[in-house]
Amino acid sequence: MRNTRLHHRFTSVFYARNRWPHSRAMLPSQTSAEMRQLSLYECCLMAGLSAPSLTRHNTGISHNAIKKVAKAQSRLMRLNAYHNQAHICQVIIAAGLLADEASISQVERDILIVAALIHDFGHRGAKRNKTPFWQEIFSCDKALPLLIRGGMDSRLVGLFYEMVLATSPQADADTAKGQGQGQNKQQGDDIISLLADADLFASLFGAKRDVDKLTGQLKFEERLTMPMADLRDGFLASCKAKGLSSLAGQALHDRLGTNMTYFRSR
Repeated sequence: MRNTRLHHRFTSVFYARNRWPHSRAMLPSQTSAEMRQLSLYECCLMAGLSAPSLTRHNTGISHNAIKKVAKAQSRLMRLNAYHNQAHICQVIIAAGLLADEASISQVERDILIVAALIHDFGHRGAKRNKTPFWQEIFSCDKALPLLIRGGMDSRLVGLFYEMVLATSPQADADTAKGQGQGQNKQQGDDIISLLADADLFASLFGAKRDVDKLTGQLKFEERLTMPMADLRDGFLASCKAKGLSSLAGQALHDRLGTNMTYFRSR
């Protein structure tokens, strides 16, 4: 039976949308056990996914297909220390908040939320391949056929590849575009940058103690041997060099308190 307090707390994100950044304190962090109790499909609804009939109209994707992908995602990522269900929930919620800040259309929001759902689909935890973008391509190769069978417009395939590839820490969105299977520059630039920023917000912008804990979980998951401080500082250096991709992400970050970001001096 669902925890009634949890259910009441997460029935919608209206508070989060209107009172950023203080609202982040109302959401459990990725390190919280509560976040693991949320279903990924519920997170999609919280982030503003269209009603079933409208979603199919916007993208051709049925809610049943999204539910199937969400269940498969939870099953495949259950044991990961870092790239787990809690991480996907945070990315989906961050995508919804960024969508509000950017005032994108409902069609773009639906695409953004689905991309957030699949961006780490079937993530295996430990690195098993050093080829650039291998994990992102793997995720798209596995998730998109499920969505296509659910009625997704096949013309969106290239856009989804570009969006997911843009979340890779190995490259910025422009480099990722060259690895995709389509060229949707005019259609996809805005939501590509929003997804990249949602991935960063989910992992990086929160209480600093949570960032330290997540760094430890990432070290464990990828079986790294370097000191945790070096891993964290290296990750932060790469994030700072890349920067936030969207104006919406920059605007939200500028409103964060100093205890919720490493991007400003400590």
